[in-house]
Parts: sequence; C-alpha cells; structure tokens
Amino acid sequence: MPKGIYLRVPILARFGMSVDITGSCWEWKGALDSGGYGMIRGEMAHRYAYKLFKGDIPTGLTIDHLCRNRKRVNPNHLEPVTNRENIRRGVGRPERTEDLLPEGAPVRFN
Repeated sequence: MPKGIYLRVPILARFGMSVDITGSCWEWKGALDSGGYGMIRGEMAHRYAYKLFKGDIPTGLTIDHLCRNRKRVNPNHLEPVTNRENIRRGVGRPERTEDLLPEGAPVRFN
C-alpha cells in the first residue's frame, strides 16, 4: 500500500474486531483504561456498544453491566440506570457467570 493511504474500516467492523463473542457476554479485547473498562475512540466501550446497537443513553443515566464485569459489552446485558442504582446494584455483588441470553442468540457484525 502506498505511503499515506489508509483503508477506513467501518466502525461496526472495527468494534467487532475488538470483541470476543464466543460466549453470550461479548468480552472486550481492545484497550482498557486504568479502571478495567474497555475503551474505543476515547469512549468507554460498553457505552459505545450501547449507543451503537440500542441508541442514545437517556440524559442523566449511566450504563449498568448486568453481569457485573467491566470488560463486557453485549448491549443486551447493559441497562441505563441512575448512578445511585448502578452503585446499589454493584455493592457486594459478584460477577454473574450464567448466560443472560438464550443459547444461540444471533450475533452479527456487518
């Protein structure tokens, strides 16, 4: 490829290249911040995933990981809640290990 010419990877494909979707929770394999949250394009990957697949995050709400794992980005395992509710849910709660989606739920990055 000539110097200075780059291929632009569609954002959905770029997102998909950084996610392990072998399980139902979609583990982030890209860059992490110091708190263990996935990062993509300067944004937390779970928030990015929610907006990419579900739409805007309602004003005043934050995104809760229903499985309690900061590296997971399946939008079906993310829920907009108040910060207070997110903290309440997280206190003393271990990571969930059971699947949150039915086995064989379709996953597409195209």
